Amino acid sequence: MNVVFNPAAVQLRGETVVLARVEARTGISHLTVARSANGVDGWRVAPDPLLAPLPGREDEQWGFEDARAVWVEELGRFAITCTAYGPAGPAVFLATTEDFVSIERLGVVVAPDDKNAALLPERVDGKWILFHRPTSGPVLLDQASRSRARPTCAAGARPRS
Repeated sequence: MNVVFNPAAVQLRGETVVLARVEARTGISHLTVARSANGVDGWRVAPDPLLAPLPGREDEQWGFEDARAVWVEELGRFAITCTAYGPAGPAVFLATTEDFVSIERLGVVVAPDDKNAALLPERVDGKWILFHRPTSGPVLLDQASRSRARPTCAAGARPRS
């Protein structure tokens, strides 16, 4: 491990759970879970990353960062948004988990060059809302009405007012 950056944090079953960006000495980042009974000390760090680049996946070959997590009651799961990095640039990646032990990878939902995404925990007017930021330009808001938390983010993008 080289360094640890900006974690997402949630409360789960009486524990504080953080999902931190961990950069390896190779420069490739992954997201790893740490847990604490009080959120101050006694941290237990998972031995393996929760989300790391898969072999052969160019869109994530340089790793993950900027995790955000939110409980989505409708799904009974946490939605995790983060930035996946590959040769084409940063892209918004979406995954879900119930326990921060296993993860369902939904993949890139906003193509490069885009990052810093956050999903609202409830639908608004029947649609999922995803805030995200192109590497140049204003913060955008996308809407999707799919039943699963996987926005079709190419449609409906407009600058935040």
